[in-house]
Amino acid sequence: MLDFGVDFNQAAANDNKPTQQMLDRQLLRAAEFDESEKIIDLIRRGADKNARHINNDTPLIIAAREGHEKTVRLLLRQNVDMHARNYQDEDAIAAARAGGNEAIAKRIAEKIEKQKQAAAQNQRDMLAPITEGSARDIPTLSLPQGIRRKKPPAPR
Repeated sequence: MLDFGVDFNQAAANDNKPTQQMLDRQLLRAAEFDESEKIIDLIRRGADKNARHINNDTPLIIAAREGHEKTVRLLLRQNVDMHARNYQDEDAIAAARAGGNEAIAKRIAEKIEKQKQAAAQNQRDMLAPITEGSARDIPTLSLPQGIRRKKPPAPR
């Protein structure tokens, strides 16, 4: 193939290089077969933890549907996209339920709820200094001594 000028590092239509595509395909396959050690290695080597299968399944959707609890836990610890949907508009929770894996669906739903609660708490923490104080607590700005404010021009 090299004799014909094939560039193995040329980006594909989706801007992934062939090496990236290979890692992503291996990750999807490892999720399908519950190969958690391989998943860790592939992510360390640069595989996209939210890689997409031909039908837009992610590793989490695949592992949830197949009932691979260990792989699901691993992927959740890697902070994968829990809201991703495939072409059938199925997320990981729906995929787990479709595969008869209610415990996995519950685990993912709990992780999503914890994520929502943490985000809400962060928002409250950011707003707390503003809402807890009163207008009296906000310092007023004044001009340095000896500087006067200019009067606005009179309307014509």
